[in-house]
Amino acid sequence: MTRFDFLKFLSIEDTAKMIVENNLTNSFCKNECEIDFDIEDCLHPIECCIRWLKEEVKKI
Repeated sequence: MTRFDFLKFLSIEDTAKMIVENNLTNSFCKNECEIDFDIEDCLHPIECCIRWLKEEVKKI
């Protein structure tokens, strides 16, 4: 199994955890909680990331 194959078989939760734990992007947190804080202080980053992963990709 290649690394790419491994990534394709991760659950959405595991993918979100990997993105958050490795600080791959902060674009998943849209501050939808309406709490005044920095992105780094997101109270539920995994849930925010899962919502971000489920969004439709905009075609260029």
